[in-house]
Amino acid sequence: MISRSKTPSGLRFTAKGHSYRYRGRVVPSVTQVLEAMGLSTIHLIPDKHRVFALERGRLVHLACELYDQGRLKWATLDPQLAPYVRAWAKFSEVMDFVPYDIERRVVIGGGRCAGTLDVRGSAKHYPRLLIDRKCGGTEPPGTPLQTAAYQLGLGPDGVDHVRATVLLKPTGEPKFLPADPTTNARDQGWFLAILTTYEVQRLLLPKQHTDDGPVFRRTMEG
Repeated sequence: MISRSKTPSGLRFTAKGHSYRYRGRVVPSVTQVLEAMGLSTIHLIPDKHRVFALERGRLVHLACELYDQGRLKWATLDPQLAPYVRAWAKFSEVMDFVPYDIERRVVIGGGRCAGTLDVRGSAKHYPRLLIDRKCGGTEPPGTPLQTAAYQLGLGPDGVDHVRATVLLKPTGEPKFLPADPTTNARDQGWFLAILTTYEVQRLLLPKQHTDDGPVFRRTMEG
């Protein structure tokens, strides 16, 4: 049975607050950087629904992880989560997807950033896939940069992976969105550029920088 991958030496993850420390220093997460730069769609969800959406996403990811491990008990699954998990199961069956690495934590840019990729595995026509799962029918604009960041964090082991997003729709249908491998270097460079902008803003605009929305857009508008 496949299990979670080991955490890199020096990296510590705290589930409460979803925070990372690398060698004792707090570092931002990949998703935190993208959200702060306006490349996530979570800030578009009304406040009254945002907590629910985040918790639903967390629980769907956990259920998909249990499915990948062969430990999911469908009868105990909350009906509100079931369509999204069925979408992942359908993708896995149709694509003959076999996971070999789940919930791997990675360090990016020599410790400037950290993150947790969803799953790696092999599938029909794709010997090595790096997948990020998203609940919903639309791919957030920052997702290709998110998977590029994880690819960077994998180092040489991630070079030959095809990055992909699998959208888990509330209808129970999946949508497979593989990235063009020729964009790997470009997307990795863009993520590092965004990370630098994030770091500069935190240094020069500490009072304007919060982690609850797109800082760059607020700064430009204000």
